This record gives sequence, structure tokens and C-alpha cells, in this order.
Amino acid sequence: MDSKGNLYVSDYSNNRIVRFDDAANKASGASANGVIGQSSWTSSTLSTQRNGLQYPSGIFVDSQDRLWVADKSNHRVLRYDNPDTLDGSGGVAPDADAVIGQASWTGHASGTTRSSLDSPSAIFVDSSDRLWLLDQFNARILRFDNAGSLDGSGGTAPEASAVIGQASFTTNSTGESASLMSGEERGLWLDEEGNLWVSDTNNHRVLRFSDAATLDGSGGTAPEADLVLGQADFTSRLINAGNGFGSAVPNGMYYPQGVGIMDGRLLIGSRNNRILGFDLYPMVATSSVSNVAGVSASSGGNVTDDLGKTITARGVCWNTSGSPTIQDSCTNDGSGAGSFSSTLSGLSPNTTYYVRAYATNSAGTGYGTAKTFTTSSGGGTAVPLSAAWALLVALLLLAVAVARLKSEGR
Repeated sequence: MDSKGNLYVSDYSNNRIVRFDDAANKASGASANGVIGQSSWTSSTLSTQRNGLQYPSGIFVDSQDRLWVADKSNHRVLRYDNPDTLDGSGGVAPDADAVIGQASWTGHASGTTRSSLDSPSAIFVDSSDRLWLLDQFNARILRFDNAGSLDGSGGTAPEASAVIGQASFTTNSTGESASLMSGEERGLWLDEEGNLWVSDTNNHRVLRFSDAATLDGSGGTAPEADLVLGQADFTSRLINAGNGFGSAVPNGMYYPQGVGIMDGRLLIGSRNNRILGFDLYPMVATSSVSNVAGVSASSGGNVTDDLGKTITARGVCWNTSGSPTIQDSCTNDGSGAGSFSSTLSGLSPNTTYYVRAYATNSAGTGYGTAKTFTTSSGGGTAVPLSAAWALLVALLLLAVAVARLKSEGR
């Protein structure tokens, strides 16, 4: 979903992406507003062209509202810079703006090199413009730095900056260990602490690679995950039955698919017809914003769950671009669980800000839902209406008294 509330859906077998504008306010059964990858609402043609798709899998909308598509069977990633304006239903399928994984718009060869892909399945673009890509049949994750500037359509496919899951850019080994995966990975997500979570589907587990931006196996040693969910250790591969074959258990998995994080909770979908939720970081809610003036405002939060670990810092953080973190402007409003109040200062007049509460303990930092507000055009703190009326009445009374004294010759 983009910043305007438009929802994008990968319609895999119809070889298209459909867009639902202002999705939260749609009625059930509402029609889509735009289609990418096809030139009508009723076509589902496979295509290797600039305006076509072949079984699109993972999609992602970044902080600049650009749409990234893992075009799986074309072994490429496509970028659409203004997807909310695109619609092929009138007869012309929209063109992509950039391609990664191929050296032209029509190339669709698979490969195991630094610049080629084999069935990319999931994608994530972080706030530092790094593209994280699950290169499924190569059993690896590739990282492309400065992704927004990359494009292979001119004849040279962009090269990845780092690899996780392999010890070089030219191997595609599979296995069950802290450094190898099954070759059937289906989901990945980078959390705000910089940890990469990977759904290793056929190994029935989810892996965490901490501080992922520092990892790279291209020098000869594949990086190791430091946490596994769904298995008791990194070498086990037990199937958590369910799905008609037995009883599912809370700490096991059966072909985990997509992963994501919302409000400090890791969410994992699986073929057990369920979504598992793991609380990772402190749970905190953001208070409403009030007393908004030109250079200040008030907010706060409520730490509702410390996950059994002492809260060492809490407060609110804010910025003007969205999804603020403790790396942005923030307050420090004590420690411990429960409610707290915060004052935002040093703001600029007539500016829109994003603010959310945070809470930190030994597990990391959890954030509440972001809220937006716009400062007033003048500086200082707004004067309440009642105070303004009182001041006006006092001035009028003073003027009357002065006039009376003058009339009496005093």
C-alpha cells in the first residue's frame, strides 16, 4: 500500500498487478482502478516485454511510492516510478521505468551470477534505497545498494552489492544450516533494527540475520543466521503436520510463506491455514497529538507490554518523511511500562510531521502507529480563545479608565 492508501495486488496467474485506490474506503467486491502488465481487464497474456509480466510474485511499494515487482518467470525485477497514475485497461499496457536482473527489456534468461537471477520471489526496499531480493532457485538473498539509480535496459545488468545464503555470487547450494537455505524461500522483511527475516519455506522455518546490511558472503564465507523459528536448531527440518495431516503446534511451521512486521509483531503465513504472530519488541501505542502550535506540539504513548524485559527508554520520535525512528528527533520520557506524556519542540511552522511512540529494552525498540499533524503558520504557543478574550476585555477596561481620568483633568 502506498502513502495515499492505494493498494497494489500481485495477481500471479493473470500476469498482472491490480490497483485499488483509497482501498480502506472501498465497498466489498469493488472493482480495481488500474492494471499493470496487461492492456485490458480481461487479458492474462504472458510477456517478456517492457510492459508485460510473467507470473509476478512479490511486490513492494517503497517510501517514495515507487512500485517494485519480482517478475518471477522473467527472472527480473521491474520498477514503476509513478504506479498510481498507470492503467493499461484502455488498450496499452504501461511501461516499466527500470529493470534489474537483465541487460535489456526483452531478456528473460536465468543465471547464477552477480547480475543475474533465477526466479525472484520476494522483495523489500528499505529507507536507505537498498533493494533486498529473494533469488529463490539460487537459494540466496541479494542486496542492491542505491537501487533507485539502477537500470539494466541500456545493455548492462546491474550487479548486486552483497549476497546472503551463499559463499559466492556463482554458487546456489542448498541445505539445512545457519548459512544455507532450501531454495524455496517465499518471503523476507527488514525490520527497523536492521534485522533481515527470511521465510525458508521448504525447511519449515524462518531465519533472522541480524545487522543484515553488514553481511556479505561473496568473499568465501556465507553469513550465518543468529535465530531460527519453527525448528529447535539450525539443522532440524521437522514438518509441523496440520493441514489435514495431523495437529499443528504453536512452535512449529508447515511451509511458511510471507513474513512481515507490524507494531513490533512478526507475522508469518503458512500452509497450515493460519498466521503466526511472534512478539519481538516492546508493544507501545502512540497518543493523539494535541496543543499543536508553530514550533511545538504534545503527544506521548503507552507501553502496553514489555515482553518481560525492563523498558530502559521511552518517548516519541518524529520527522517529516514518515516512519520516524530513534535516529530522528526524539524525546526521552523515562523508563518502565505504562503511559507517558511528551512535548515535541524545535518544530518548523506550517510543516507536516509524522510522530510515533517508541519503547526500548534489551530485545530492541518497538514503535507505535505513526500519527500526522501540521504546525500552525506562526511561531510560539497558541493562545487559548478564552485567554485572548480576557486580554481583550482587560485592554478595553484600561482604555475606558484612561479616558475617564483625562475627562476629569487628572
